[in-house]
Amino acid sequence: ENEISGSKEKLKQNFDLSCEHFAYPFGDYSGRDMKYVKKAGYKSARTTDPGLNSSCSDRYQLKVIAMMPDNASKNMLCAQLSGLPLFFEYFFVRVKDRIKRLLEWFSKHGANINI
Repeated sequence: ENEISGSKEKLKQNFDLSCEHFAYPFGDYSGRDMKYVKKAGYKSARTTDPGLNSSCSDRYQLKVIAMMPDNASKNMLCAQLSGLPLFFEYFFVRVKDRIKRLLEWFSKHGANINI
């Protein structure tokens, strides 16, 4: 607990920097760590869990967009930073799941659809 709140205070004292957001070291965190981060007054905390965030996301369990290896091109880096690859992955997984459920529904109700 002291390490989490103390690091915020040290940044303020040594560099006159206000630190409002926290990143869990190495992505390791638990409910206890989240409680300490909230108690220290941080507005949010970032994990290393891959995924998208929305307005409904827990501010103390923010996900990240996984980046390509270091040898990727600048264009790939820009694409990754835009979030488009993750969006398309999410979109197509949802579409595939919905199509599967529709086909199951049609099959259950006597329709014979082959794709």
